Amino acid sequence: MTCTLHVAWDDRLTGYDFGAGHPLAPALVELTIELARAFGLLAVAGVSVERPAPATDAELALVHVQPYIEAVRRAGGPEPDASVLEFGLGTVDNPVFASMHDASALVVGATLAAARAVWTGTAQHGALSPWLELAPGVAAADRLAHRQTARRGHRRPVTSVRRPAAGPTA
Repeated sequence: MTCTLHVAWDDRLTGYDFGAGHPLAPALVELTIELARAFGLLAVAGVSVERPAPATDAELALVHVQPYIEAVRRAGGPEPDASVLEFGLGTVDNPVFASMHDASALVVGATLAAARAVWTGTAQHGALSPWLELAPGVAAADRLAHRQTARRGHRRPVTSVRRPAAGPTA
């Protein structure tokens, strides 16, 4: 049996910019994908790579309260105000950057796209860059994906969800 994998990827997923010297640099995401391409992993039979859509505010609201969503939006705006500190944004651990909400919504959307491929049976596995699992906003993606995955009878996290096989697994 051929294993199937849905990779949710878009170059815009490198939109995170935590500043110079931060260990989660966008270059790591780019290098991960380039390495996968160089080894031909994204062209293997059974692997699909598709551009995800950003998560909607309604999807984000399944795991975050609206004031937090708005704080992330303000934090990534042209002039973030001090109110974002109430949500832990703008700290050394969680720096803010331009278009932070858009970048976060895209990461969540990519996670959901990978999960949906598994939920609908179009792929046995769903993935996005491992680096992105460490980025802010992914906590929301993970909680949302875990909740939605559990509703569908799956037990594993989205980035390693496997659709139950009809027979022996590869």
